[in-house]
Amino acid sequence: NTNIYPNPTHDNVTIEAQGMRHITVVSALGQVVYDADIEADMTQLNLGQFKAGLYMVRIDTENGSVVKRVSVVK
Repeated sequence: NTNIYPNPTHDNVTIEAQGMRHITVVSALGQVVYDADIEADMTQLNLGQFKAGLYMVRIDTENGSVVKRVSVVK
């Protein structure tokens, strides 16, 4: 079970996932804009540094991968 909130966002999002290992954020153009190893069940990302638009957030956990959409608004 994976949660990303608030969505849409204008700055920080909170990501919650049991056994989180890695997060990748990809823009609508297919560019990787964030890529990091995570060793926690909850983390915050500052998406306010990115342009307004739709982003795909891939969350890799010990149980598999999930892709969620996040809208960044300005």
